[in-house]
Amino acid sequence: MSGRKRWVKLWVDEMLRKFYKNVSCLETRSVFEGLILLAGDTPGSKGYVKFHENMGLSNNQIASLLYIDDVKIINRSLAKLENKNKTYNNGKQYIAIDKNNIIQILNWSKFQSNYDRQKPYRDEKETDDKVTSQGYIARLQTEVEVEVEREVEVKQKKKKTNKEYVCNPYIENKIKKWNKIPNVPKIRDVSLEVRKVLQKKLEKKLFDFDTVVEKVTGAYTQKWHIENRKITLLWLLDRPKKYEMLLDGFYDPKQQPKADDKIEGVPFG
Repeated sequence: MSGRKRWVKLWVDEMLRKFYKNVSCLETRSVFEGLILLAGDTPGSKGYVKFHENMGLSNNQIASLLYIDDVKIINRSLAKLENKNKTYNNGKQYIAIDKNNIIQILNWSKFQSNYDRQKPYRDEKETDDKVTSQGYIARLQTEVEVEVEREVEVKQKKKKTNKEYVCNPYIENKIKKWNKIPNVPKIRDVSLEVRKVLQKKLEKKLFDFDTVVEKVTGAYTQKWHIENRKITLLWLLDRPKKYEMLLDGFYDPKQQPKADDKIEGVPFG
């Protein structure tokens, strides 16, 4: 037994120019359209409205299923649609009702045959949709896996690059050399970003480290430099202008000012 239909057909010409022409009563039209839907909703019915194989629905049940409050509307409409005495609908009959109250929509197979005829196509389409869906899921999974691999590769490359900065002996030697300058603020924990900046400046010869160490050593021989400003490696890396002033001798040792002299224009910070 096949399942319920997902759709039924309403033929425009048959309904509009024949059925509506013969059946002028609005409630009868509405009930007939409802019966078509109930027949489509009945599993394997092929145009029958019934509860199961040998039992139909009562008029009260039909009214409930069609959301009609007054069962008399169902009674009147069924009588007109069955039209046993040929007194309605210009003598046309649209339904037949047997002793078990099973309702048959007449000419159902003529007007609803496309549903069964298209079943192989629908089954094939469902299979294609399933295959397509599976293919899409497989492609999506592949794309996700590739993206994950790419992210892992980027992270590993970044980790490797960071390790090169952190464990670079050349940079470590420069830091040790800086830390040997008397009175200078020691470099105890150099961030990764500072290491990167220093290495790039050294590679591009934008930072003369040996001259910087020499100049800073001289500057720190003066007590007033120590008391007023601290020259740090980060300070020089972040301020190219101060770096140039240091190399130009601006902070070279000079005569120490007297105790009551005001210190003005110290260009640090």
